Amino acid sequence: MGLKVGGSLNAVRLDQSYSALNVSQNYKSTVGYQFGGSFYYFLNSNLALRGNILKGGTSINHTMTSDELWEKTYIENLTFMNYTLGAAKYFDVKPKVKAFVGADAGVLTLSGSNVTVNSTNFTPESFKVDTKDALNDRNKIQPNFTFLVGTPLELERGSFDIELGYSYFINNTIVAETRMEDIDFILDSQYINDDIKLGLISLNFVYSLPINYRIGK
Repeated sequence: MGLKVGGSLNAVRLDQSYSALNVSQNYKSTVGYQFGGSFYYFLNSNLALRGNILKGGTSINHTMTSDELWEKTYIENLTFMNYTLGAAKYFDVKPKVKAFVGADAGVLTLSGSNVTVNSTNFTPESFKVDTKDALNDRNKIQPNFTFLVGTPLELERGSFDIELGYSYFINNTIVAETRMEDIDFILDSQYINDDIKLGLISLNFVYSLPINYRIGK
């Protein structure tokens, strides 16, 4: 068992835009974090079952710009727990150097969603900020699959793993039925939520110690 810490890059996947305006818009990749515990059970020297319990955070950054007239930036900060189970296959790259590939299936549970919409007018100059707690409008349970590669470094005591992964999410972040419920916020901020899915690219570092040694011939 071990401790895992790392960072993530959120590459949002857009399913459907609900902007009523024909303007330039894009979703920017944003940096997040995760930390928690990892657990491994080795069936043999090259195949392990694995599990993770991770607390983390990420954000969504959507920018809309009308040519030299105004700009609107939507930022949503999300906090979550992610529970995963999977397997990893280890193989030798060269003497004393190993690598692994694996896959996890998991469930992310949202614990927080805070939205800020910054509206800027260039002519005449003005700036407006709208905020809300959007957790009740979000899918709090989001199934996901993670595909990963990495390398384990054997230490005198324990192991240090470097792990690169991509998490594919199935659900949209927003509950479609609630999209138009907070009409006051929509009229005030002039922003309607799109149908988007998270897509987390993560780099993690794991330090683990064995619970039990088994030595055989």
